[in-house]
Amino acid sequence: MKSLTPILLIIISAGLFFTFVDSTYEETKSLNAQIEINKETIELGNRLRDRQVEIENEYKNISSEERERMNKILPDAIDNVRLIVDINNLAKRIDFSASDFGIKITNINVVGEQNQNQTANQNNRQQSASNTSEIGTIQLSFTIEAGYESFKTFLEELERSLRIVDVVDFTIGSGRVVDTKQVYNYSITINTYWLR
Repeated sequence: MKSLTPILLIIISAGLFFTFVDSTYEETKSLNAQIEINKETIELGNRLRDRQVEIENEYKNISSEERERMNKILPDAIDNVRLIVDINNLAKRIDFSASDFGIKITNINVVGEQNQNQTANQNNRQQSASNTSEIGTIQLSFTIEAGYESFKTFLEELERSLRIVDVVDFTIGSGRVVDTKQVYNYSITINTYWLR
């Protein structure tokens, strides 16, 4: 019996180890791994919060002039009237400096986003992509009566303007002579953008 007791105790202790201690040990290991993951997540959250504070401080340091310029580049609201006024002012500046006929803008038409989907198949793909983004698109069509040099200057000034503008279509119509100057009709369609 004396020799059987140690063997019996070894068997009982092995059974206890595999049924209770081992499962508890594995559970403890998995909990420790989860604790490490949570610590990393908390550290990442702290770094992100610190970065957010830095960005907020940088934003507060932006001057009102710079904010106004950024708002012209990508406004946060649709302002069709302001867009038309900007285009007209651009044309007036060229008109005063033009050596040819100058510029006259007519037939201004603003197409909102919901109508753009119906206008062209090419725009449908671009529009569906922009509907899911935070950036909206406005389409503006107008006709310019101008000499070639004035039209070229107009496009260059439009390119240099702060507002982001894409010329998506333009056609050159028939020309006529006005005061010994050759004048053409240019139909232009542009897209401009705004934050939703």
